[in-house]
Amino acid sequence: MVFPKSLITPKQKQVLEWIEQHLEKEGTMPSRREIAEGLGLSSPATIQQHIEALEKKGFLKRNQPNESRALQWTAKSKKFLNQHP
Repeated sequence: MVFPKSLITPKQKQVLEWIEQHLEKEGTMPSRREIAEGLGLSSPATIQQHIEALEKKGFLKRNQPNESRALQWTAKSKKFLNQHP
């Protein structure tokens, strides 16, 4: 499956790339606060908006709604980032 580059915004791609790097380095899914800090943003609320958009598009999946590390990486995320490095 080929994904168009326009499927996600540049900021959403940046969030996915940061999450991927964190997973490779730490072996765990980062919290929203860690993502915000890693991207130099002051508010995890901004990250929450990107995460929700990525969930709706199938790039991230949430196991339990109220846990900080409940997100899961999907195969769609890996395929997209491999196609659009």
